[in-house]
Amino acid sequence: MRQTFKAVRNAKKVNTFANSFVGLLVLLSTAGASPSAASTAAKCNPSDWCQQHGHAPDACNCGVCGSFGGCTFSCTPGDGRVACPGSAPPPPPTPSSRVALDGADKLAVCLDGSAAAMYVSPGSNPKGMYIYHQGGGWCQTPEECAQRALTPLGSSASYAPTKDLRATQTHVFMTRDPAVNFMSDWTFVWLPYCDGGSFAGDSSRNSSSSSSGGKLQFRGKRIREAAIATLKATVGFGAITDLVVGGCSAGGAAAYMHADWYAAQAPAGAKVRAMPDSGWFVDGDYARDGKPDYGARMAEMYGMIGANASLSAACVAALGHRCLFAPSLVGGGYVSTPLFALNSRYDASMASGQYGAEAPGTTMAYSCTSYSGHPCDAASVNTFGAYVAAAMKKALMAPPNGAFLDSCYRHCSINCAEYDITIGGVRAAQAAAAWYRGENSSGAFYDGFAPYPCANCCN
Repeated sequence: MRQTFKAVRNAKKVNTFANSFVGLLVLLSTAGASPSAASTAAKCNPSDWCQQHGHAPDACNCGVCGSFGGCTFSCTPGDGRVACPGSAPPPPPTPSSRVALDGADKLAVCLDGSAAAMYVSPGSNPKGMYIYHQGGGWCQTPEECAQRALTPLGSSASYAPTKDLRATQTHVFMTRDPAVNFMSDWTFVWLPYCDGGSFAGDSSRNSSSSSSGGKLQFRGKRIREAAIATLKATVGFGAITDLVVGGCSAGGAAAYMHADWYAAQAPAGAKVRAMPDSGWFVDGDYARDGKPDYGARMAEMYGMIGANASLSAACVAALGHRCLFAPSLVGGGYVSTPLFALNSRYDASMASGQYGAEAPGTTMAYSCTSYSGHPCDAASVNTFGAYVAAAMKKALMAPPNGAFLDSCYRHCSINCAEYDITIGGVRAAQAAAAWYRGENSSGAFYDGFAPYPCANCCN
């Protein structure tokens, strides 16, 4: 039975969450960026660390060293800014270079018409490649997209010539440390998100925005196609034997949507897998990103950007715009590429609303209005977590799929800066490696259930 959310129109709640979402977009576009520990030691604050990890500021265990945003410190009375004795240095950067995509397709452009690009970090093993889609929500109306075109989530005007891929979302899979990342010697490709529609659209629309020359470009499909054409011409995509497709938030949704497309582009016989992070978005009418009627907004975006051109034809014929959502796309059996989902059962991007219960005629309220997790109605969040877990287990429990379903109140690496979550003593990256190598013959669904709020589920 399809679960439907009813929009929450309480202006106070919506405004509160809208303010939170503005902060989210900033975090998503700069996620993981961290100066060296030496240069930032003076900025470290144990109260910040405690709060990020679900503790009250005064509950920090001052006998234990912690790390946050590249800073290390010990919680010493009166001064929490002293580096921990013997603490490990921050991991080395993963340098990459910007590669323009307009040489492969002049319509591989951002919302404002500027040329799209990707960042590439060649590895010592040219046979493996990891392609990652940046996240950052969606723009669902022409007005929203015109505003977005003025930002790095809609324009390439401010893209730097180089980028440290360790300073990105889900950065644990962008490290060159083989003890951490099973893909450490592969070529890394990071696709900046500037089309506003999870790399799915192929259309344009007139706009009153002067920055876009009077026209908004929804060219996510062209960006993907130009990226693959350029990778074939420059770093040997046509000869790879291993490909993993990832992304977080709207980029995680993109990994679900386009996994089969990437598999079709890879050489015959290549091993192709997808590892979406925080991309299990629920269809229906509810409040998210400070916007009510979310399901209706996604339906409008679907038509505006021409998303049907990128989605499974069978899914589109059966479900239309609902194919934008992983529960419908994956749950309906429309993705054949093996998937390993990284997700929280209490995804911090979901806002307040009501959703239909399994029993007809009843509804359950979900109340949580901030990415910081405060204030949240714990009972409603736990009930919603059970609903998400049940749907993911139904879709991903059986091999060759799997999941790492944690109980950290997070979204991507927000509220989990170091991405060091464990389930049963196994870290997310270790679980992904075991799944990829086929070491979980009996299944690879890691269920880290703990009731919300959980003080130590984020590290």
